[in-house]
Amino acid sequence: MLNLRESLHFGNSRFFNVGGIYDLFYLRSLFRSSYYGGGFFMLKIFATIDRHSRWILLVIMLLFIITGLGITKNIMDQRLAKQLHENILPIPFYVLLLLHVFYPLPANLVRWKAFKSETVAAVYVCILATIFLGLCLWLHFR
Repeated sequence: MLNLRESLHFGNSRFFNVGGIYDLFYLRSLFRSSYYGGGFFMLKIFATIDRHSRWILLVIMLLFIITGLGITKNIMDQRLAKQLHENILPIPFYVLLLLHVFYPLPANLVRWKAFKSETVAAVYVCILATIFLGLCLWLHFR
């Protein structure tokens, strides 16, 4: 039988219940769900994208800290630090933050019984993500 923990590398993610044992009925509903592509392969792709986006987001946050210190404490060229900090790093940061925050949200909303349908939860999350991204871009480019 396929070991989901080894094949998907989820670690301590939303696929564990309180006791640390897989909630197999929840996983089966995710595999059949239209939001996750209707199959195991799409779920694995989304999980891979989510896992990599976390690490890239960590690197971008470290670059934000370094460039911020470069602007204020002169640890690097101030023009380069300001260019990176204000013009280059924010857009990937917003996109990766959206992936990190809003990807697991529909499944969690259904699990917390805020919505009965994953489709409705996914539409709600897409609307929230669009509003969040629009607000971030408006604040950045005004």
